[in-house]
Amino acid sequence: MQARAGACRITAYAIGGVMAATQELRLIQVADLHLGAGREHHLDNWRKVRAWAARERPDLAVVNGDMIMSDPDTESDHAFARAEVDRIGIPCRFLPGNHDIGDNVLFGKMAQRVNTERLERFRRHYGEDRWTFSAAGWVFVGFNAQLFGSGGLPEEAEQWGWLERTLNAAKGKPTALFTHKPLFLDHPGEADHEDLTLRQSCVDAASRTRLLGMAHACGVRLISTGHKHQTRTFSLE
Repeated sequence: MQARAGACRITAYAIGGVMAATQELRLIQVADLHLGAGREHHLDNWRKVRAWAARERPDLAVVNGDMIMSDPDTESDHAFARAEVDRIGIPCRFLPGNHDIGDNVLFGKMAQRVNTERLERFRRHYGEDRWTFSAAGWVFVGFNAQLFGSGGLPEEAEQWGWLERTLNAAKGKPTALFTHKPLFLDHPGEADHEDLTLRQSCVDAASRTRLLGMAHACGVRLISTGHKHQTRTFSLE
């Protein structure tokens, strides 16, 4: 099920247990909240999400990036967004978006590059920028798409090593991946776009190829993302 409240989108998954017929995890992904302290931008959208969650009572929310409105260095926006998300009343797992920690493609008004300082700020407010857990017979893996093509940040190499170990350990189990940016726009074989607006819209081609190779070897069944403020569904063999 998908529902949209302005930019903020809910994607709901009922993950059926593969180990026992009675197991199920009712998980939602919410992304692109774009909340800001002292501003009403998108706050009404978020209130609708909270009302939906209060009715449906899912078990867990993956908050998949762009919690704040604009500047990743605005501490008050991060504090406000975290306080608002906590009001949803269910456990949450967070992942960063370009508005939260900066980007790996720089253009226009969002010209802040992801760096260690911004990563540390994210972790102070929301916890780790990558995580894994098991439930209902599945393995769930969340990772930081903003690190791909970061220009040599040590955190990027650390995350690649962690992804390899995590996905190798998950082989033979149904696995779902969560990250902020889509891996591609229209086709997994597409080259990097020359237009910076399009290039910023998804993971770079080299990182995508590497990640999809790891996902295929592991047997990943689901990849769920945010960022584009659109609904797109792809099925890949």
